[in-house]
Amino acid sequence: MLLQEFWDDRYVGYCERLREVTRVGYESAWRCHVEPVFGSMELADIGVDDIELWLSGFAGPGAARKAWAVLRQMLRKAAKWGYLEVDVTRLEIDLPVKPLYVPRLLTIGQTRRQLQGFYGHALEAWLIVDSCLALRPEEGYGVDWADIDMRSGITHIQRGVQWVAGHEVVVPPKTELSDRFLPLPRFAVRRSATAGRAVSSVT
Repeated sequence: MLLQEFWDDRYVGYCERLREVTRVGYESAWRCHVEPVFGSMELADIGVDDIELWLSGFAGPGAARKAWAVLRQMLRKAAKWGYLEVDVTRLEIDLPVKPLYVPRLLTIGQTRRQLQGFYGHALEAWLIVDSCLALRPEEGYGVDWADIDMRSGITHIQRGVQWVAGHEVVVPPKTELSDRFLPLPRFAVRRSATAGRAVSSVT
């Protein structure tokens, strides 16, 4: 079976159960990087040397690793479903070296100045909650007033909001542990409530 046939006949159907943002990413990697090189090859003919030569041609290690993740997933599914006898992804494959990534974090002083800069802004309450709870971007976008217990400050993180392929998508938490309860400090509860009432009175 050709990899293109496997994609069309089996793998696309499997992707339907994935989160939309994941599915869109897989489709992009397939269309841009995997299909042009491996689409016309038989599953059993894709070898380690072919994969390593392909990976060496990427301009950056990030794109190479994302494309490899899609090809690896396809070949592993093909082996699991009986379309491939030898799973080459289980062999040692040299991947492009990723540069060390050290995220830049705001200091306490910088966070304070950021919050002061948003004082009275329509997004102030959201920024307070997002900053104090260190949420993933999609989690921050998904917080609703009903998720916050204004007496205890306990906030239920139970959904995310993503912008995918030109439209908004509400999604469940990324993992089982991502559905969680987090405490807001008292100043955040008091100021969020005040800011929220101010915005409501204007709108």
